[in-house]
Amino acid sequence: MDDRHEGFRTTVAPDCDGGYHRVSTAPGTVRVTGVPIAAPTDGDDSNEDLCELLELRLSPLIWPHLLGATVAHETADFTVLAGADHSILDAYSQAVLIVELRTLYAAVTTGGEIRDSATFGSPADYAVIERAAAEELTPDSPAVALWREFLGTPGSPMPASPPTGSPC
Repeated sequence: MDDRHEGFRTTVAPDCDGGYHRVSTAPGTVRVTGVPIAAPTDGDDSNEDLCELLELRLSPLIWPHLLGATVAHETADFTVLAGADHSILDAYSQAVLIVELRTLYAAVTTGGEIRDSATFGSPADYAVIERAAAEELTPDSPAVALWREFLGTPGSPMPASPPTGSPC
């Protein structure tokens, strides 16, 4: 896996005042390490091992936030599984990761050149922009007025949204 994308090299760390701040390491400083596991005897064993690896160890506050597993098949094929905390892998980042893995695999298997990757935004970058925009909102902001109109007056239920189109 490649660490060219900032989202895969970012974590959060606690501040002295009880808050958190963003920490990113430089490109080229993250290393992928292999940890072989005993060959499972059946699908249930594989599922248990993978759940432990990809689900139970991931957290926004514990590094690493992205873990991968390769499952080798008797047919010489393999499956790559990636699990990540949502703090670094939103839907866009997932698509970037899939393209990146396919591109790297194609380059390695064909002897092609591993091309530089374009810079992609990360969920951490997006969160900074969203937080700054939210901090600028006031009760008189046009966006707040629009939501107030949509939701109705305080205490009233949300407006009904009748279904459209055929139920079939």
